Formats: sequence, C-alpha cells, structure tokens
Amino acid sequence: MQINLENDIKLHGLYVSSVGAKGKKLIKDEVNFSKNKLEEIDLSESSLTECIFSEAIIKKVDFFRAELYSSYFEKTIIEETNFTKVKGDFASFMNSQISNSDFVKSDFPESNFSDTIIKACNFTEIDIREADFTNSVIENVDFKLANIDQTILKNVKLINVKNIDKAMIESINIGSIDNPIILESKEAFDWLMKNNK
Repeated sequence: MQINLENDIKLHGLYVSSVGAKGKKLIKDEVNFSKNKLEEIDLSESSLTECIFSEAIIKKVDFFRAELYSSYFEKTIIEETNFTKVKGDFASFMNSQISNSDFVKSDFPESNFSDTIIKACNFTEIDIREADFTNSVIENVDFKLANIDQTILKNVKLINVKNIDKAMIESINIGSIDNPIILESKEAFDWLMKNNK
C-alpha cells in the first residue's frame, strides 16, 4: 500500500516526536512511502520496519533514534537529514545520493550502500560492519570511531574522507560477498589511507 507520509501523519493526528510528554510513537511496517517528497518532518523515535522510501526526495527529515530495520531508500535523494542513533540493520540505500546528513552513533550493519554517492556526511561512531559500499563514492565524510569490520569496499572511491585514521578498523573486504578479499587490521588501515585521495 502506497501512502503519503505527511498526510498520513495529519489524518491520524499523530505527533511523531515522542521525546516529549505529548508525543505518540509512529509505528508502520511494510508501508510504501516511495516517490514522495518528505521535507522537514519529525520522525524521531518512530518505528518504520521494512518500509519503502525508494525514489523519494528526503530533505531535513529527523529520524533521530528511529527504527528503520530492513527499510529501502533505493534511488533516493537524501539531504540534510538526521539519522543519529538510528537502528537500521539490513537497510538499503542502493543507487542513492546522500548529502549533508548525520549518521552519528547509528547502526547500519549489513546494510547496502552500493552504487551510492555520499557527500559531506557525519559517520562518527557509525556501525557499518559487513555493510556494502561497492562502487560508491564517499567524499568529505567523517569516519571518526566508525566501526568497520568486513565492510565491503570493492571499487569504492574515497575522496577526502576525514578521520579514517581514527576509525575502529578490524577488517575490510575489497572483493565481494561471493568472492571476498579480506584485509585485516593494519593492512586494511594502510589500504584505506592509500586510497583516500
């Protein structure tokens, strides 16, 4: 079922921000929000499991502490959006453009960021263990204390990535899931430093 998220919030009288006393948590599973323009919406602490945001335009949306498990943001334009402390295991951002957005202390293990352009984002303390960045462009992104373990970086283009030397690097996979080429610890660190242009 495809619905307009903003209208859905208004129709049901939901105040999504549940940080304060009057908020009611938005809970949606397997809902199709694709091809919508979502701008300046507060979805903090919402639960949007297995929802589809593909081919949407998402700007200045607050997903603070939201649960986005297995949700799809494929072929989506995401700008100035807050994913701080999001739980997003198995989410997919494949073929998307993400810019000026915060992923601080968020969890995106085993998520798909392949064929994605990621610019000027904050990935401080992000958990991207076993996430897939195949064929992606990562530019001006801060990786301070990012949790990197078996993260797939095949054909990734790193441009002025910040604080990669301060990331928690266990290993990287410069091959694929089916044909892994695992670089451990220091070798992984050296590869990242060498390929950060």
